[in-house]
Formats: sequence, structure tokens, C-alpha cells
Amino acid sequence: QSSALTGSGLTGTISVSPKQLPLGTTIAMLYSARNLGNSALANLPLKISVIDPVAQKVMAEYPTTQTLAMGGSYTAANSWTSTGTLGTNYVAVLSAVVGGKTLTLAQDTFTLIPPPIKFDISQSIPTGSRVLVLLSCMPTENGNNARSGNNVQYCGDNADNHDGHQNDGVPHP
Repeated sequence: QSSALTGSGLTGTISVSPKQLPLGTTIAMLYSARNLGNSALANLPLKISVIDPVAQKVMAEYPTTQTLAMGGSYTAANSWTSTGTLGTNYVAVLSAVVGGKTLTLAQDTFTLIPPPIKFDISQSIPTGSRVLVLLSCMPTENGNNARSGNNVQYCGDNADNHDGHQNDGVPHP
């Protein structure tokens, strides 16, 4: 019999990505159909369906019609923005109608997971607030930092800094 009546030799693939999909995001479905039968398949109805097998519910459908010559193939992609129940395994199915019969050519599964936590953090310093600054300085090669005439103590300066600590370049508790 002709493969145009039986669908014999009609094969397909489908791949979904990602396999774990946060609720409300988009999944990509790449699929292809190939005619390895003994006749051309004119106006072949192909369909991608996203199915919830537990609820026995079709979540989305993407139909198309293609003509496949003997040995010919068709490749395409669709996307679906996820809705449904968290933790549920869904199935993406590629099917074709040949001779009045629906044939499942391929399927792939994926799971809906909780959306990632979004942190909305902003930082600001209100007027009149204090800011703590950690400052580190490097001594010059002669051991002090070329003291200026404005009586400022520098790291590496061996003089007492008037709080009982030597400015010897070593941090003091």
C-alpha cells in the first residue's frame, strides 16, 4: 500500500529545552518530520501539542500543513509560554494525520518548576547618615610616606599618632 494512505515510513523527532521550566517562562520545541515511505505526502497535517497527561488536558496546539516528497523532511520550531501546575510533567507531542488516522511521531517531556526568586534590592544613603570607610595605605620605600607640612600622620610614619598607637604600617586593633 501507498505510504500516503498508511503513513508507513513517516518518522519524526521533537526536542524541548529546557527540561525544567520555571512557571511563566518560554520553552523551545524543535521538531522535524521525515518521509521514508514509498510516496509523497501532499498537504500533510502536522501538529505539536503540549499535554498535561495527569489532567488529560491539551495545554497548547500548533498545527501546520506541509508537503513531504519521498525522502524529504521538514524542520521547524515553536515556543510555548508555560502555564499549569508546578511539579507536573508535561509532554510535547509531534503528530501527523495520514489516511484519516492520527499518528504520534515523537514526544518529549519537561517539568514545571517554581519561578526563581527575584530580589529587588536598591541601596541608598539617606542624608545625614554616616559611612564607615576602610582605608589602607602603602609606606614608601624609606618607611614613611613623605609627610607634608600640615601635621597629618601617615601610614609607615613611626611617630605616635596621638591615640597611643605607632603609625608603623601595621594594623592595630
